[in-house]
Amino acid sequence: MRQTRLTLYGPLLAIALVQVLIVGIAPSRAPSSLTAAPGVGSAPTTNWEGPAPVGEPAPATTPVHAGGDTPDVPATPRPTATSPGSSPDEPSSPATASPTQGATPTPSSSPAPVGGDTSHCTFDGRQHDVVYMAPPCVPAWPDDADNGGATAAGVTPDTVTVLLFREKKNEQVTALLNQLDLRATRAEDAAFLEVGEAYLNQFYEFYGRNVDLVMFDANSCPESPPDIPACKAEVQRAIREHAPFAVVWPTAIYPSIFDEFARSGVIALGGWNFHEESFTSLRPYRWDLFMDGTRTSQMVGEYYCKKMANDTASHAGRVIHPSFPSGGARDLNERRVGIITQETPAHLPNAELLRSIIAGCDRHEPVVISYQPDIERAQQQASTSVRALIDAQVTTLICLCDPVMPIFAGQAASSANYFPENLLSGGGLLDYDKLGRLYDRRQQAHAFGPSHLYTFPPFAQTDAFKMARAMDQERVACRACNTNAAYINLLGMMIQVAGPDLTPANVEAGMLNAGDRGGWESTGGNPHEVLARFGPGDHTLLSDARDVYWSDTAVSSLDGQMGSYVALEGGRRWTLGQWATGLAIPVPSQ
Repeated sequence: MRQTRLTLYGPLLAIALVQVLIVGIAPSRAPSSLTAAPGVGSAPTTNWEGPAPVGEPAPATTPVHAGGDTPDVPATPRPTATSPGSSPDEPSSPATASPTQGATPTPSSSPAPVGGDTSHCTFDGRQHDVVYMAPPCVPAWPDDADNGGATAAGVTPDTVTVLLFREKKNEQVTALLNQLDLRATRAEDAAFLEVGEAYLNQFYEFYGRNVDLVMFDANSCPESPPDIPACKAEVQRAIREHAPFAVVWPTAIYPSIFDEFARSGVIALGGWNFHEESFTSLRPYRWDLFMDGTRTSQMVGEYYCKKMANDTASHAGRVIHPSFPSGGARDLNERRVGIITQETPAHLPNAELLRSIIAGCDRHEPVVISYQPDIERAQQQASTSVRALIDAQVTTLICLCDPVMPIFAGQAASSANYFPENLLSGGGLLDYDKLGRLYDRRQQAHAFGPSHLYTFPPFAQTDAFKMARAMDQERVACRACNTNAAYINLLGMMIQVAGPDLTPANVEAGMLNAGDRGGWESTGGNPHEVLARFGPGDHTLLSDARDVYWSDTAVSSLDGQMGSYVALEGGRRWTLGQWATGLAIPVPSQ
């Protein structure tokens, strides 16, 4: 394998942009019985299965510096991987499942809820119909029933303490996000946290307890650049001051900080697109909404092998680069893949897995380029990375990265007269319409592939809007509140399905047995309902993808503006192992 390690800029937009994907995970439908704003209720759709064994280690990698500063495949077994190199986030070895006993805690024989009213149950047996993702209904807990009291840290007979961890925001990142209306202020976060707490305690069953949502300002933990020791100190301060049962941190950064929570026995929700080992090695404490990076790599790897392997780069620029063989003509250059990823133990194994999948079906070995957070050197390092890709004669670029990278890398590529195929991985929000418009037009003409998103609803059909209206018919949530809305709903589900004996082990047992929801087949081909599934080795929710390409002239359902990703086959969604053969994406004219 060839690997180049470069320093670019880190996952800046990822910190707040997750909200747009959450809208895709939790779309809305018409209400059934709940009293809510007209047209903003929803029916739930979710899916979970049992725990999985840990897989085999990923193949080791051999770095090769490329300059600068630094056939049809089945579903691939999901490996355990060790850190293949240095990282801005501390390398970490796989942890034992329990931070206190060295093994996964055993679920207790928690008594099933008894008695109580079930009139709140929806027509399809869900707890409520406010949002898309609601757990199976349970009877109302009798007022005089014994819930077991203080069953775990952060749990009393009356309360469950949960923290919203809020890192110190970077002003440069905030300025960029504000242009896209994608960052909530602290006041907006605090206001929505009040809504979320009231909503959870009204619409979920917590067996005589109420959830106490507390915002924790980690003022010494910077968003960018990384400061691991400072963030770990903030984690320990949070635990000392609040002794939480769980923490919600909707971010794609700092893998080892999530580990810090989990090793302290706190359930940690967040960690976008991290390798699956980041979740399974710390069972039952690690969970997220977004497809983990392992399955993301498997999905795009299968897509490439079934649709693109051992063929010419038909969807690159007519001239990929003048230095390539045959003058760089796309019809005369076989595909050579370049993979770009963040240099952390939670991300590098994903790139190695993808490299190994493609190497198994293609004549040419992929090149892997990794980068570290450094916003000050973004433009310089983007140019260096593009030069490395050109030197390796890469025709097809796959970015397992944050959504900012294509801004700088695209500008550098066009300046160098370099026009590769831009194969989407599905993650990273590179498939979000608004962001697509920020990218270089000449590069976007060659963007296509898997997308985890779906056709966007109006704002009034988002979870944040519906949750606010369910509590107050006059209230409107902030447009950047969907991140917290989705995590709050996942939190409510986790506590409810655990039963009255609330422990991390019982959360896992409940989540892995709560039943299937969503997906293309079960919904009769509804492109607005994703497959939401926890399963063997999979502690992340999103489980399918659609096939899209970029169009400058398509009108986006998101905001009615021109410039949008267009879905094939009416937005059909595919799971791992289902991708059809053959590339159906229109060939770009340039």
